[in-house]
Amino acid sequence: MDRLFRAIFFLILTLLLQIAGTGPAMAQKTVLLPVADLSRGDNGLHLGLTRTVQSALERLNLDVVPMGDVLRFMSDNKVRSYHYLDSFLIQKIGRDLNAQLVLMGTVTETAGRTPAIGLSFTAYETGRGAPIWGKTAATSLREEVGVLGLGEPAGVEDLATPLIDQLLGEFHENVFGGFIPEVREYQLVGMQVTPAYVQGGSRIEARLKIRFLGSPPKLIGARSAAGQTYLLHDKKTNTWRGSWAAPKEEGSYPIDITLEWEPDSDVETLEEVARYVVINEPPGLTLEIKKGQRIGTDLAFNNHLLILPRLGRVTPLARWGLEILTDDGRRVVQEEHEGDIPERLVWEGKGSDGFKLANGTYEIVFHVYDLAGNHSEASRRVVFQSTPPKIKAQARVVENEGRLELRTDGSFTYPLVSWSAEIKSMTGVTLLQEKGEDLPVSLIFKPIEGEDNAFLTLTGEDLLGNRLRITRQKLALVEGEVEIEEQEAKSWVSDF
Repeated sequence: MDRLFRAIFFLILTLLLQIAGTGPAMAQKTVLLPVADLSRGDNGLHLGLTRTVQSALERLNLDVVPMGDVLRFMSDNKVRSYHYLDSFLIQKIGRDLNAQLVLMGTVTETAGRTPAIGLSFTAYETGRGAPIWGKTAATSLREEVGVLGLGEPAGVEDLATPLIDQLLGEFHENVFGGFIPEVREYQLVGMQVTPAYVQGGSRIEARLKIRFLGSPPKLIGARSAAGQTYLLHDKKTNTWRGSWAAPKEEGSYPIDITLEWEPDSDVETLEEVARYVVINEPPGLTLEIKKGQRIGTDLAFNNHLLILPRLGRVTPLARWGLEILTDDGRRVVQEEHEGDIPERLVWEGKGSDGFKLANGTYEIVFHVYDLAGNHSEASRRVVFQSTPPKIKAQARVVENEGRLELRTDGSFTYPLVSWSAEIKSMTGVTLLQEKGEDLPVSLIFKPIEGEDNAFLTLTGEDLLGNRLRITRQKLALVEGEVEIEEQEAKSWVSDF
């Protein structure tokens, strides 16, 4: 009796161990996605080959989700191709179809004289949505020709069957009986931190987008050097929001997300989901001016300037601005642009309206603002003189003696450094020819008796190289004053 009892006991124990060993495999379900046919384009499906694969899985005694359920899931979730098959969608397939594995296959086939086929399978476990196995194989009619031509495959369909059996055999052996861990099902979409660059102590707003297949955690927090801040759920946008004050010290601070499924226990941490940067010091800024001419303590120009802004420290910039002011503070140029500063700017002495400005002193002010809101500015004073001083001429004839008075007129900073004057009679006789460096000046000439007019020619050049030329202007030789109203001014400067 004891021997019979022991035999029955060991028989029951053996059966229990066998049942325990095969239990996980029997409990796991596999979702077979329709086989994608790359020969038919991006969205091509090979339903005939899908049925062949499904039959092969069933021959291996695997629990396969009915294809009708799979197609309904794809239709409900608008899955038209596998380009966007991500871990969240894999997890959703597992949840909605109560499956632990997803098997995705692709096929490439060619017909013609030598038909060929290539098959690729990838298996995903739905707990994490991660791939756990993959295999590719290919064959052609030429490779499968039998001895004396007996029993060789006649086409692509005949090539596919042994290839499928080979690949799925490896799938069954290596994957299906394995352990699939149970994990929580969520997808981190992203976290927005505003602003990403701040001054120390400024307020930071955070918005977290995360999707859960099941119930969300009891508490979701954002943790950085500023401490732990719990985020509140915004049901309208299905996001979690919170705010806190940035640390006083400069630096780059990562943000971790904490998921507390139960208060004070079972905390899961997602590290460095986002980051913010504290910047307290404004970007150092200097202005270098080229193409100008140093005259005493002045920086002067008559054609154009190169403005070269330079930053003292590398920092992300939000925007920059340029303004140019007259000597009495009137703004004649104002520009503002987003992003980094330009390598150089060219100013041709024009205002924002595009017209040439008057001679005078101007202040160039350059501004930069970093992404944290810090501001720096640098300025330079320059003198602009694009036209030479005007010359006013007065002619008098007293007792048959002519006297020509020349003096500068108009707005200018730098005087003429050289000039020449010539008077010719109406018949072409030269009455006066003089040169000089200083004005005003009084010049004596002998008019021709009986002629009441003469021709005056004046030339000159100022300190910046601006040239003046008045050619054959009619001059009345009477007692009185003649004003030169129209003058042709030419400026030149070498390109250095």
